[in-house]
Amino acid sequence: MAVGVSGIAFAQETNQDVKDQKTAVKQHEKAAKEQEKDVNKKPKDTNKDEKGLERDRKAAQNKLEHADTSFVKKVAENTKSEMELATLAQQKAADPQVKEFAQKIMTDHQKADEKLKEVAQQEKIDLPDRKSMGETTEKGRLDRLNGADFDRAYMKHMVAEHEQDINDFRKEATNSKDDAVRKFASENLPVLQEHLKMARDINAKVNGSPEKGSRKAKKVQSYR
Repeated sequence: MAVGVSGIAFAQETNQDVKDQKTAVKQHEKAAKEQEKDVNKKPKDTNKDEKGLERDRKAAQNKLEHADTSFVKKVAENTKSEMELATLAQQKAADPQVKEFAQKIMTDHQKADEKLKEVAQQEKIDLPDRKSMGETTEKGRLDRLNGADFDRAYMKHMVAEHEQDINDFRKEATNSKDDAVRKFASENLPVLQEHLKMARDINAKVNGSPEKGSRKAKKVQSYR
């Protein structure tokens, strides 16, 4: 009888051990699944972070591209306008130096315009056909003048115009992240500086003072 009880007790202990082992296995499997879930979650979180960073990078890039595009389009508009004014100056100016200046503007701006078109094509920028609104208004004003009156108004405007142009080109040559646009601005900056020096000298002659020109001749536009 004692042996029978011992056998039963042993069987019960064995069954309990089996249950404990099964429980341990289940707990281990559960822990493994939880660990797997944690592992799978981390890449998702990482992907979210990477997507967020990519969006930020694209937003910054688009902002820079917009600034460069605006600069290129503005230069295209101003180039057309200044060449038109130079043509007008060759017809209406009385002072030979004013006519010579206008001819140089035509020659240098034609060269710059060709390079600008190459940059626009390379960077896939659509250039505007229109001229600057401010310059269109200025042309209407100058068109009503002749001789010495035209010389004074035109050279005063050229000083103000080139002061603003130099400011825009200097910013782009320094801040642009686009290699082609930055190179264009850097290469043409010295040409504009030469134009400004000439314009100031001729303006001092025809207007009788080294006046820098009226800032009202052109609205200042910001690109950054």
